[in-house]
Formats: sequence, C-alpha cells, structure tokens
Amino acid sequence: MEAELMKPEIEELLRFCPRLPTLSGVALRIVKMAREPEIDIDQLAALISKDPALTVKIIRAANSPLLGRAQRTRNLQQAVMLLGLNSTITLSLSFSLTNSLKRNESQRQGLEHFWRRCLLSALACRELGRQCKAGALEELFLAGLLHEIGVLVLASVFPERYPALLDASSNHEGLIAQEREHLATDHGEAGAWIMREWGLPDYIPLATAAIHNPQAMDTPESLHAFIACVGLSGYIADIYLETDTESATASAASANECGPALDRAVLSTVLLQVANSLPEIEELFEMSFMSCEQVNGITDEARELLVMRYLQLLQHASEADRKASELERTAVQLQEMARRDPLTGAYNRRYFDEMLSQRFEAATRHQQPLSLGFLDLDHFKMVNDRYGHQAGDVVLAGVAKAISSRLRGDDFLARYGGEEFVLLLPNTNLELAQRILERIRAHIETEEHTVAPEHMIRITLSAGAAAHMDGSRISNKLDDLIRAADRALYLAKRQGRNRVEVAE
Repeated sequence: MEAELMKPEIEELLRFCPRLPTLSGVALRIVKMAREPEIDIDQLAALISKDPALTVKIIRAANSPLLGRAQRTRNLQQAVMLLGLNSTITLSLSFSLTNSLKRNESQRQGLEHFWRRCLLSALACRELGRQCKAGALEELFLAGLLHEIGVLVLASVFPERYPALLDASSNHEGLIAQEREHLATDHGEAGAWIMREWGLPDYIPLATAAIHNPQAMDTPESLHAFIACVGLSGYIADIYLETDTESATASAASANECGPALDRAVLSTVLLQVANSLPEIEELFEMSFMSCEQVNGITDEARELLVMRYLQLLQHASEADRKASELERTAVQLQEMARRDPLTGAYNRRYFDEMLSQRFEAATRHQQPLSLGFLDLDHFKMVNDRYGHQAGDVVLAGVAKAISSRLRGDDFLARYGGEEFVLLLPNTNLELAQRILERIRAHIETEEHTVAPEHMIRITLSAGAAAHMDGSRISNKLDDLIRAADRALYLAKRQGRNRVEVAE
C-alpha cells in the first residue's frame, strides 16, 4: 500500500489533461473482463475477434516458440485454449496497450527508444521471473512493459517542460530526481495513477510505484519477488540501449546485488535468453530493435563484464573461506557460461575468434600444423519451415552433441552462426583433418532427431577444411586460412552437399 497519496493539484492536472494516453475500446473491455470473477473463453475469444490485428497476434503468440507451445493452431478459440485464460488476457492487454498508446501518443520525439526499452524490459522481466521461479510470467511481461508508462503521461501533461528534463537526465535515477524537483511528482507515481484509472490489476500499478519510490511503499511480502523482477528489468534493457555497455552492466549488477537475493548467475542467463528471444518479440510486436550481430555482441560483452565484476569481488572478499569459495565457483561458472552457446553447448563465436587467434599464433611459433573446418547443415531452412523453430533447435543441439562425441581432447568446436559450426584441430595436417571431418559427416547422416511426437528426421552436413603450417598450401595469414576453409565449404555445397572438401 502507498505511504502517501499524489498531491491533489498534480492529480487534477492528470485527470483533466486532454492529451493523456488512451486505450482502445477492445482494450478497455478486456481490462473490465479481467476483473470479473468468472470469465468465459468463448466470450473472451469473441471480444478479441473484434480486433483483427489482435486476433492475428494471439494466434501467432499461441504458435510462438517463445511461449513453448508444442501444438500449432490457426483458430482463435484453439489459441485461447492453448494459452489459457490468464495468459490470453495478459497478452491481449500487452498487444492492445502497445498499439493504442503508440497511436495516441502525441510526443513523437524519443518514442522509438521508449518502446524499445519497454519491450526489452518486458522480455527481461519475464525471463527473470522464469529464472527465480516467481511464476505469473505473462503478468511479469505486462508489468515490465508498462512500468515506465508514466514517461508518456508526464510528456503529455507537461509538453513544454518535460523534454528538457529528459535531456538533462543522464540516467533513470537522475530523471526521477529532476521530475520530483521540477514537477512535484515522478513518472512512477504518474504511471501507477493512470494504470489505476484504466482499471488494471492492482499489483501492476503497485509494482510500478514501488520500484520508483521504495521508501514510500509498504508492499506485501508475496509481491517482493515480482517487484524485484520488474525493477531489475529496466536495468537489463539499458544494457542493450545505452552507448556505455560497461556502465549499464555495472548498474544492472549493482541493482541485482542491492535487491532481494537473486543468484549471481541469473543476470548472465537472462541476457542469453533475452538475446535468443528478441527476434520472436520483434515479430510479435512488429518492432525492429537491432541486428542479431549487435544483440549477440552486446550480450557477450555484458556477460564477460559480469565475470570480471565477480572476479573482482572474489579478489576483495574479506569474508570467510566459504564465501570466497562460493564467489570463485560462481566466477568460474559464469566464465564458462559466457563462452558457451546456450542452445548447443558448443563454444560461441566470440570465444572462437579469441581461440583461433591464439592457436594460430602458437602453431606458427612452434611450426605445428593447425586445421580449420567449417561445417554447415544441408537444407536446414526446410526443417524450420516444415516443423518449426523448436524442431530446428532440437536438430542443432543434437548435431552439436554428435559432433562433440567424435572429437579428440584438444579439438575445439564452436557454433559459428545459424546452422554453421566451426572446428579447430590442433597438431592436425590437412589429410588427417579430412579423415576426421569425413567420420563426423558419416556419423551425422545416420543420426535421427525427434522433431515431433513419434516423428524422426535425419539431416546431413557439408564441410570444408584448410590447414596452416602444412606445406605451402596457403599463406601465413589468419584471414587467408579462414577464407580457404570457407571456399572449401562452398565447393562442398556446390558439388552436391553431404560431402567434405579441402582447400588446395
């Protein structure tokens, strides 16, 4: 509950402002229906069907890998049944509120950045809830989406003054201080007020008010985990949006450490899940954020920064040996997680680039052969198109496991991107590399992958290899080695796939 109420003069300004964000008729009726003790699925589906765009989004959400649904449907009633009442209502509100507010908002400056932050916060909030088992994942998504809605409210009420406050604030805390000094309120208070006016469930405006002014709030213990997820989600969003990734990551880590106890590995895992789920969110909400390369680069950098932060904590730890050992285990765990592709378990592209450079230099220095192989799954797009992305993920994970089972102790496997893998073979000339890749290729074509109940498929791969310090096949430049292996892979594809070619 709130310790103090909004000042009457501020509430009056809000109540009579003609430019306040408004909701569509369908959104208002969904809010009203959500407050009823008993909800009929057919009535909910009939209401959603009045908005064709919302209907399409709900069906798409029911089929989305993001929600982990195994069945697929083209029917709204079936989609509602698959999602369940609570999830359908919450997702409908998320879609409707986003569309309504984007249409009604008159302050266009900075709107794109605002909605990017909202959707990133929503996605991070949902993943935080999953990791700390807070439950109510769709409710967390909605709360994360709307907890900054007060920015739009204050921009509407103070169109002349508010942009200057935004420009004068270097971070979230600075903006709140500027708002309280110049407007006698803040966007958390304003956001909570308008959400109550709309009739949203009480816990959402309560969470919004609590994370912006925790000293003035007395929140029930049952909501502490929920509020912690909402509060931390904004800091995670800033990692992807701020130009200074290091400072944004440090702020997120500090917020995590100052709030309710969440495992230190949670942030690293959440960043991975946000990066993996972002394309699906972009499609569902029809909004573009950044390229996959940018997202993955920021994610890898932030995770490495978290590792460094916890290593520093370890170095300065003055507690008992047990605490130091715990920090050390966490640091090692995070360091390994930061190097791994979460889907396949192979190393990621960033760590591969680092290891390739190191091993290339070592091979040159010691005059030892080093082979590089590119492996690409044949016709992989057909798997995604026919069986869905979840099936594609199953195949990728299975192939990576099968390749790993055929490697030697010093061999290095990484996921290079999409359905392409890369293999570093130290102390291995081109002839031996070709035999190793051929064994892998032959093994992969015999593997079966379960992509649906009682449905198995097989897939093949093509591979290309090149060697360094193996006679005079290629020059002593690292880029030449990469290009040579890539050309060999292209030749294998052109020669009919499911084969191994080597660079001459």
